[in-house]
Amino acid sequence: MSESAAHTFFAIPELLCLLSTYVETHDLTQCILVCRDWSRQFQPRLWVDFDIDDCFINQLKTVPSTMALLTKHLGQIRAVNFWLADDTRLQLLIQGLPLQLNEPSTDPGTLCTNLQCLILQQFDETRLPLISMPLVTLLGHNPCLTRLEMSCVFFEIDGAPAALAQLSHLQHLYIFSYNSRRTITNPVLLLQSCLALPELTELRFVNMETCWDDGYQSTNMHEVEAVINRASNARIAQGPAVKRIKTLQLPSHRQGHRNPLPLLFLKSSLLDLETCEIPWFRPDADLEEIEQVVREHCPNLKHLTCPFFFGLAELAEAMRAFIRGCSGLQSFSSEGFNDGYDLAPMLILSELVARHHTTLETLELPNAFEVRSRDLQEVLSCCKQLKRFWVICNQENHMLSGLAFQDISRSDWVCTELRELGIALNRCRCKRNISGELEEEEKQDDPRVWLAASATKRAYQQIGRLEKLEVLAIDTARGLGTMAKAKDYLWDLTLSKGWLGEMAGLKNLRRLELRADFLSMMGQAEVEFMYDYWPELREISFPCKIEHIHAEPHWQWLLYNLPQLTLSSVEEW
Repeated sequence: MSESAAHTFFAIPELLCLLSTYVETHDLTQCILVCRDWSRQFQPRLWVDFDIDDCFINQLKTVPSTMALLTKHLGQIRAVNFWLADDTRLQLLIQGLPLQLNEPSTDPGTLCTNLQCLILQQFDETRLPLISMPLVTLLGHNPCLTRLEMSCVFFEIDGAPAALAQLSHLQHLYIFSYNSRRTITNPVLLLQSCLALPELTELRFVNMETCWDDGYQSTNMHEVEAVINRASNARIAQGPAVKRIKTLQLPSHRQGHRNPLPLLFLKSSLLDLETCEIPWFRPDADLEEIEQVVREHCPNLKHLTCPFFFGLAELAEAMRAFIRGCSGLQSFSSEGFNDGYDLAPMLILSELVARHHTTLETLELPNAFEVRSRDLQEVLSCCKQLKRFWVICNQENHMLSGLAFQDISRSDWVCTELRELGIALNRCRCKRNISGELEEEEKQDDPRVWLAASATKRAYQQIGRLEKLEVLAIDTARGLGTMAKAKDYLWDLTLSKGWLGEMAGLKNLRRLELRADFLSMMGQAEVEFMYDYWPELREISFPCKIEHIHAEPHWQWLLYNLPQLTLSSVEEW
C-alpha cells in the first residue's frame, strides 16, 4: 500500500473509531500521539471504560491536566469501576470537582449522565453518612444504567433504595458483601427496590445472608409475599413482551429457618430462569414440593450452580430435589463443592448424572472440598455431550481426593466431544527405584502394584482417546485421600518409563498445564514427541519458575521448532 493510500485509509473517521474498540489502553495512548486527527478520534475511547483506583486518584493529585480532561470527558464515560467508593470520589463523576470538596471549582463541568455500567466494589463505611448525597445524585442522573454492582451497605444509605428503584433500564444487578456474616435486616425494603425494576434479567446476592430468624414476625413474611405478588402483577401487566429474570442467586441462610424466598420466587411470574444458584431451603422443606415447583416453573433452566453448604445432609436432600426437578441441564458448577460429610456421601453428582447425562456439557468444581472419585468417573463414562470437565484445585493442601486410576480403568470414557479437561490424578502408591523400575521387593510382596501400574496406563489411554481436546490440565492429589507421593508420578509423562505415548491422539491440543512435577524426567525424546504429535500446541505451563525451564536445552529446542509456543508458570494463568 502506497503512503498516500495509507494516509487516505486511516483518514476515515468511522474506520478509526472501529479500530479503537480493539486497541488496548496502552496502545491507545500511543495512537493519540501520532497526530491531531488521531488524537480526536482515539482520545474519547480512553474515557469510555476506566477504573477509579488509587493510581488514578494519585494522578489527579499530581498531574493538574488530568482533572481538566476528566471534567471535559464526563459525558463520554460509559463504564466506571470504583475500587473504593467514598463521597469525594463519587463527587468526581457528578461535577468533576476537586478532591477536596471545600475547594471552589472554577469549572463545574458537565454531569456524568451516560453511564451504562457502574461497579462500586467497596464503600468507605467510616464516611457512610456523607456518601448518601453524591451516590443518590449519580444514580439519579444516569437513568440508562444497565449494569450495577455494589455492596449491601448501599441499603443503609438514606434515599439510595428509592434511587435504585428508579433505574428503569437496569438489567443486571449484583449486591454483595465481603463479610459473609452480614445480614439484610430489612428484606422488604430490599425486595421493593430490586423487584420494581421492569427490565431486570439478572439478580444476584453474593456472599450474603437474610435475617429470617425465629424472632422475625409472621406479619413481615406476609409483607414479603405481598411485595413479590405486586411485582409479579406489574410484570404481567406489561403484556407478552415483558422481561423476566433469567439469572438468579438469592441470599442464603445457614439454617434456613422460616426462609420464604425460594418457593415464593419460584412460583411467581417474575422468573424465566436459565441460570440459577440452588437456593437455601429450610431443613424440613417438602422435597416433593421443591421438585414439583422447579419442574413446573423452571422449564428453561439449563445452567445450575451449587453453593458451598458445608456438607449438611438436610440441605443436600433439598439440592438433589432441585436437580431432579430440572429438565436437560447443560452445566453444573460449584466453588468449594462438598459431596461427602464424615462417611455419608451426599450423592449430588450421582443425582446429576442420573437425571442429566444426555444433556450435560460442562462440569466445573474448582477448589472442591471433597468429591468422590467414583462419581467423577461416572460423569466421564456416562455424559456423551460433555465439552468441559474441570475438577482441579488451586489450593496446596486440599482435601480433594482426585480421580483414582483404579476407577478410571473400570469403564470407558464416552465424552469424545470433550474440549477442556482439568483433573487431579490419584493412585495407590507405586514404589519405584531411581531408574523408574518397580522395586523388586514390591513385585514380590505386593502383586497389586502391577494392577496399579496397569490402571495408570489405562488412565492415560483414556485421555489419549479425546481427539478433540484443546486444553489439558493435570495435577496430582495431595489431600488426605491418597497415599501416593509426588515422586510416584515423575515418570508418567515420559516415553521410556511412562505413558506419554498413549496421548499421541491429541492432535488438537493447544494448551498443556502441568500443575505437578511431570517434567523432571522429560528430555529430548519427550519434546520431539510433542512436536510430532501435537502440532497445534501453543502454550505449556509448569509448576516452577519459568527461568529454569528456558535453561534446559530440550525446551530450547522445542521453542526453536515451534516459534508460536510460549512457556509459563502455572501461577500466570
